[in-house]
Amino acid sequence: MIPPVDPAAEYAALRGEIDAAVAEVLASGQFVGGPHVAAFEAELAAFLEVDHVVSVANGTDALEIALAACGVAAGDVVAVPAFTFAATVEAVVRAGATPLLIDIAEDDFAIDVRALTAALRTGNAVRAVLPVHLYGHPADMQALLALRDELGFALIEDAAQAHGARCQIDGAQRRIGGLGDAACFSFYPTKNLGAAGDAGAITTGSAEIARTARLIANHGDISKYEHALADGRNSRLDALQAAILRIKLRRLDEWNEARRRIAATYALGLADANLRLPRERAGAESVFHQFTVRLADRDRVQRELRERGIAAGIHYPRAIHQQPGFARFAAPGASYPIAEQAAAEVLCLPMYPLMKPEDTQAVITALRDIVGTR
Repeated sequence: MIPPVDPAAEYAALRGEIDAAVAEVLASGQFVGGPHVAAFEAELAAFLEVDHVVSVANGTDALEIALAACGVAAGDVVAVPAFTFAATVEAVVRAGATPLLIDIAEDDFAIDVRALTAALRTGNAVRAVLPVHLYGHPADMQALLALRDELGFALIEDAAQAHGARCQIDGAQRRIGGLGDAACFSFYPTKNLGAAGDAGAITTGSAEIARTARLIANHGDISKYEHALADGRNSRLDALQAAILRIKLRRLDEWNEARRRIAATYALGLADANLRLPRERAGAESVFHQFTVRLADRDRVQRELRERGIAAGIHYPRAIHQQPGFARFAAPGASYPIAEQAAAEVLCLPMYPLMKPEDTQAVITALRDIVGTR
């Protein structure tokens, strides 16, 4: 079976370095915090070209803590895309806020800035906007930044799938993660930068947001047993994960380039197939966390690929308002046709940086055979 992702291959490629780093941490006895956590935060800040990195236990905590650190509180409204992983909207609800669902753009699966602008100019006051860089492709940050500057909301990026992605801001290529007021990363094992368990981080250019986020994540502790917050929590990155992430971070650009080469091979090999290929917006540089095609008969194609030994994923089979837990957040009379269509059509082909060329070609051959060509 050709898997959709292969974290074990990453470990195998780095076994010596990872085993040595893990042994060092275990021998030190310093398992929470310590030099590896501090070094990872500094190295990630340099990589993303941001001033502050606050490591946390996982990507969902990163979202919830960042919302609170940016001033989102009970009774506030936060605009979110109607097509994303549930954690994006879950974090808004857990922060006590109400999600305002906005349909997505046709080409890049990100929040539709035109639909968002219309919603905000017709009476919807929001405290924050939470765009998602879905599948590794940046949302339209240039337009979102302009809208933020006009209307004054907090702009918090969900960058859980976009480690290393770039987009053009005022003519210059910038890394995702340092563009809005804050950004949130997950280092779940299958991400472009994946730990050996759960891990996450908040990035920001604001010293105040960073200070508040660090307080929240560490029981509101300003010094040992002196707590500045009553609603702090325990959300810390452990040293083992930090040590592993430091090793993988050194390969992230190289592995993202490998993903882009695989994506280019897919795009060339499937150019005349009866499906829709992903597209990069002008000025955007995707890191292809997923290579997502669209098919009217997606479920049948997924089954037939599996019968041929190819595991393709569906991320995600339901839009947010189609989920039982979130259906109540659909605005009365609102519709989300692009999100619903995406949920019915998306199919994510196997994609990982150490994927063998013959496996990539096998996916292309099988898919062309199943769907036919134009």
